[in-house]
Formats: sequence, structure tokens, C-alpha cells
Amino acid sequence: MKNKALVIVLVGLFWSALVLVFDSIVGYGIVNQIRACRFPSVIGVITHSETTTEYASHGDTTGVDIRYHYEVNGHAFEGTRYRYVAGSSSDSKWAKDAVKYYFSGAEVPVFYDPKKPAESLLHPGIDGSDYMWFIFLTPFNMVMLAFWSMGIGFLRNKFFRSPNGRIKTIRDGHFLRIRLPRYPGWAWGMAVTGIVAFIEAFLLAFIGGGFHPKAGLGAAAIVIACASGIAVAVWEWWKTHSGVSDLTIDERDGSIELPLTFGRKTRVPISAADVAGVAVDTVSQNNSSTYVPTLVLRDQKPSDGKLAEWFNKTDAENFATWLRTQLKIAESNKKPAAWKDAMPVPDHGKEE
Repeated sequence: MKNKALVIVLVGLFWSALVLVFDSIVGYGIVNQIRACRFPSVIGVITHSETTTEYASHGDTTGVDIRYHYEVNGHAFEGTRYRYVAGSSSDSKWAKDAVKYYFSGAEVPVFYDPKKPAESLLHPGIDGSDYMWFIFLTPFNMVMLAFWSMGIGFLRNKFFRSPNGRIKTIRDGHFLRIRLPRYPGWAWGMAVTGIVAFIEAFLLAFIGGGFHPKAGLGAAAIVIACASGIAVAVWEWWKTHSGVSDLTIDERDGSIELPLTFGRKTRVPISAADVAGVAVDTVSQNNSSTYVPTLVLRDQKPSDGKLAEWFNKTDAENFATWLRTQLKIAESNKKPAAWKDAMPVPDHGKEE
């Protein structure tokens, strides 16, 4: 477990460093593009204008080489910046259009920083390529946030251990409700945002104008990706708080109701006498594991008693131990004691 945690931390640090470098570069350029909207302008003259091509084994990319002359307060300057985040890309139409508009000899507005007149550009403001960068980086940022959440979980379990796996219990009259969402709503929201943005990046690249789609189309894609993630997160939050994922214990007769998780269409009632123990099943898939606290039910399939799913083994085992205590089950393969001796003392109206 320690080795696995160390690997996740190291991979997360490497991934975060890489993503944050790109975020910083793109973010700095976008901030400057927005800042340039407030620059004053003068009429300048284009002195050189052509497209450039960089050849590489993975494909050629096209950019622009545009130079211009302008004067501010009687001082002459030479500029070479088209945009702060122009760069080059595999789609060449934007570069050809830029060279066609800013042709050699053309008189065009030149926008300059009033504090540093030598800093200038031809095309201020946000365009489709800026939105495309945001969409392109969103899946990578969602993965980075997932690494951060796992890292926080490791630190939390190391320094602030929870006796019941950090689950929420609610006493509602004679019912003890144990809230067991399969995954947090925010995790679903992050996953959906990343997946939608990933799909949109390909759609925009192939049918929306390459890396330079129309600004309106790029902005709409960002709104759709973020709105999708927020909608799913809110939906999952509502489902969790509606009680569908609650394991319910009726303190009057000892009956149990399994939550609407793991494919259950209805809440499944179980007698306390049917519970033989509480186990933690390990589910391994694609070099990763999840941990599933499960009620061991007599004469039923092991999968019938699945309760929740954790990425953290410690939380899963702590919850299983806590639940055995509630049911007076010492070991996962032993029968529970008589229910009247097993039930905790009621504490009505208290939320833990």
C-alpha cells in the first residue's frame, strides 16, 4: 500500500508539474491578450509578411512571420508580435488568412503598451485558439485534480484517521441511516467535464476549424463542458441527499434495507439473521484496485451484499470494522449476535 501511494504521489507530481507549465504559458498569454484590449493604437506599416513551416516527424506546423514599423511620440519601433499566444499549429488556414490581411506594405493599427511602447502586437483580445487551448488542457487538468484529491486522501488518512471510513450517519426516528454514495458527486462532475472537453477537442480539431475554431464555437464548447460537469455533480449530490444510497437499519425489529447501488432497482430488505459478517472485497482492474465493503449474506451470492466502493483501502476497512461493531459481528465469517443485543442504543434526531 505504501509503495502504491508513493508511486501515485510521484506520478501525480510529475503530471502536475507538466500540466502547470502548460497552464502557466497559456494562461499568461491569454491574460496578456485580454490586457492588450486596453492598449492604445497607432497606424503602422507592415514591412514583412509570410507564413512559416516547421517540419517534424509527427507532422508539419504553420505559423506567421509578420514584422511592422510604427511610431509612438516621435520614437520609431519595429514590432514582430502578431499575438501573445499565436505559435504555430497543424492547420494553416489561420496563418494564410493573417498574412493575406497583414500583407507587406499594408497600413494597419498597431497596439502598444503605453508603459513600454516597444511591446506591441497586431491582434489583441481572445479568439478561437485561446478557447481551444482551454478545452485541450481541461482533461489534463481534471486528471491533475484527481491526483491532488488522492494525495489529500493519503495525507488525511495518515494524520486524521476516521474510525468509520468518513461516512455520514443520520438518526431518523427509529432508523439509523448510513450514507454510502458510491463515488462523490464532485468526482463525477470532474470526470464528465474532462470527458466532454476531450471529445470536444477532437470535434473542433477535425470539423470546427482545427486549432483555430470560431470564437463563438470555442466559447460554446467551454460552456457545454463545464455545464455538463456541474449538472452531473448537482444530480449526484441530489441523489445522495435523497437517501437512495443510504444503508438503513430499523432499530425496532433489526431489519436492514440495502441502498439503490450496484444495479439494485429497489431497496432490498434483509433480516439481521441473514447477515453472517462484513467483508471487504478487492476489485482489481487496469492496474488499479477499489475496495468494496460487503455484507456476507447467507444463501446469497457475494455480490448481493455490496454496499459501497472506496479507492482508499484504509477507509473501506475502517468502515467494515465500524459496521461489524454496530452489528456485534467480531469476524466477517461469524454469525451476528441476537439483534436485541446487537443494536446500538437509540439516539433519536442526532446526526453524526
